[in-house]
Amino acid sequence: IGGLEDYTRVELEGETSDGWYQISGEGFSGEAYVSGDFIVPVDLPEEDVGYVDANISLNVREGPSTSYDQVSSIPRGEEIDLVGEIDGWYKIRMDDVNEPTYVSASLVTNENPGAVGYVDANVSLNVREGPGTSYAQVSSIPRGEQVNIVGETDGWYEIRMDDVSGPTYVSANLVSENPVSEVKIFIDPGHGGNDPGGIGQGLEEKDVALDISLHVAEVLEEDYVGVDVMMSRTTDEFIELPDRAAMANDWGADYFVSVHNNAFNGSASGFESFIFNGNVSSTTIEKQEEVHQYIANELTATDRGMKRENFSVLRNTAMSAILLELLFIDNATDAEMLGSPQGREELGHITADAIAHAWNIEAR
Repeated sequence: IGGLEDYTRVELEGETSDGWYQISGEGFSGEAYVSGDFIVPVDLPEEDVGYVDANISLNVREGPSTSYDQVSSIPRGEEIDLVGEIDGWYKIRMDDVNEPTYVSASLVTNENPGAVGYVDANVSLNVREGPGTSYAQVSSIPRGEQVNIVGETDGWYEIRMDDVSGPTYVSANLVSENPVSEVKIFIDPGHGGNDPGGIGQGLEEKDVALDISLHVAEVLEEDYVGVDVMMSRTTDEFIELPDRAAMANDWGADYFVSVHNNAFNGSASGFESFIFNGNVSSTTIEKQEEVHQYIANELTATDRGMKRENFSVLRNTAMSAILLELLFIDNATDAEMLGSPQGREELGHITADAIAHAWNIEAR
């Protein structure tokens, strides 16, 4: 009585004992049967249409799992025709694709999700119950978080928040189209464990450098926004020099800062900075100049200058890197600051502020 093209939707009215389905559908009348070998039974979805709720786009596959090949993709917010559901996947209708087409049901919603934005406020973005500052605040969203935009009124976005009942609005000026990037700063306290580093005036460099570095990380994390910090060590442990660089490389750091204290014969004093003495980027040179000059302006100590050296952590890091020698541990005057908790905190604060200055990291 007729034939069916691939992927035609039919209603299954019953199944015979020998594996045939009685079907109904457009284009034929009366009793009609097809072989079950060519039918994939699916549940009917609750809705006929849905909307893509993926961040950017939704992968379309030729079968109901990620093991099937991708045959297309659909942008966020697009309306799609749902023709069946199986094992958490929707079978959909796509006129421009010849293969079967399935999408993950978890990324399809029955309401248009609208556009996506990202909070670009210093710390957090106030959410109000109407489009203006005169409306009551009902929630807040941390910097960098994604928001789902469903409308715009007079410079305010209406957003969807599942955990807040009622309308929710945020200032459009504080929402970015793109993810808010963070500068990734890797702090490397020199030496550690069975390697004390320089020794003098009753101090060991490994302990002093660690305490200063902990203060650097604390200030960056608490006083600034748009920055992510990682340390090679936070305790008294020994880490091989190549491993320190590898940690920063694997993390994808933007800037590597190795913190040390100098030692000589007790007579030398002051601070100095180093970058690699081979080929380096213009960014590496610029950041050394900016970090070094900031410290020179804030620290009452002899400026021993900006230098270049073939240090392992500078040679093996894939990003811009600097090594700071913050005062001489065996100099009596310098050791007064290095041996004082307040002095080490001040050095950490100055160093953190210098890094933030060089990388234009915004204060809270």
